[in-house]
Amino acid sequence: MLLSSSSSFPPSAPGHSVASEPGPEGLAGWLLLPALALLAAPLYLLADVARTVHQLLQPGAWAQLASPDAAGYHPLLPSLLHFEILAGLVGFVVGVWAAAAFFRRRASAPGRVIAFFGLALGLQAIGALWAGQLPVAWDAGTNPWRAAVPLAVLCAVGVPYLLASRRVANTFTR
Repeated sequence: MLLSSSSSFPPSAPGHSVASEPGPEGLAGWLLLPALALLAAPLYLLADVARTVHQLLQPGAWAQLASPDAAGYHPLLPSLLHFEILAGLVGFVVGVWAAAAFFRRRASAPGRVIAFFGLALGLQAIGALWAGQLPVAWDAGTNPWRAAVPLAVLCAVGVPYLLASRRVANTFTR
């Protein structure tokens, strides 16, 4: 056949690649952990945004938070709430973007997942720094940094795995 012998259709053309090295491949093993994170995290972020917006839409809620005369008022609180809503929406979109590539086994998936994990950690750190300025965050006995710890562990373990794993290299080839 002329078409199959043509130099414009090599077997290694994009979209027709094969596993680069022998070894494990597929969404199994340690790849199940990022898969679970990519399924749960965007949904959690969207639910958190919906919960925050729902609470702010309650009668008198915004006036109580944004009025200097209200008990517990702090000038950073309204802007922190806006940041949390925006960060949740951005995290949701980036999470879906990463999950789509991951479950389609695209070659870009490891980079997208790393970007999502890094974005989540960065936004959580910014929020914790911001919330740490509010006395109410510490008075309630909560630690604004508590949620950043699991994200930091996820990044410390997941990013090197996504960069160096043979299973990752063999799975994300499309």
